[in-house]
Amino acid sequence: METRVLLLTYQECDARYGLGRTELRQFVELGLLRPAPAPTLSK
Repeated sequence: METRVLLLTYQECDARYGLGRTELRQFVELGLLRPAPAPTLSK
């Protein structure tokens, strides 16, 4: 079974799913989500 990884920002989670930073941090603490490093911006 293939594992899919989806990277979303806090703002995207809030806009798409109505989840704020507090809820997302709780999900991380529970092991349901994993934080990822911020993407680098290229000019």
